[in-house]
Amino acid sequence: EDALNALWDAIGMGKIAEDAQWLKMMYHNAKRKRLEPKGKLAVSIQIVPWAEVEARPVGNAQDDPNTNPFLPPPVGRMSFSFNPLSILKELIGPETVICIICICCCVMCLFALMFLGQYYVTAYTMIQSF
Repeated sequence: EDALNALWDAIGMGKIAEDAQWLKMMYHNAKRKRLEPKGKLAVSIQIVPWAEVEARPVGNAQDDPNTNPFLPPPVGRMSFSFNPLSILKELIGPETVICIICICCCVMCLFALMFLGQYYVTAYTMIQSF
């Protein structure tokens, strides 16, 4: 049960705080002329006295100090990079990227042997002719 709860928390569908409520998110479909449900959003609002605000400062978003409430880093987002291999790793997984890199290395080795083999055969025939 703990593993299942941890899984639900990891994907953002775990239990919400006692002071939070679910808000239904709606979309107005102009073609059908009606509202359509598009999901739910858990919202918690706390109103605190100014003295408590000054006693417990918090940062913007996930900046320090990241407390009251603690905001965990986003889960499931792709990291952007100009490196094509890191984007490929995000899209198809690291194991597949390693497999593709190994296949490319093997193909390059075969091409290198093919081109070097031509020089070897040429040099071998020249040596044999003497």
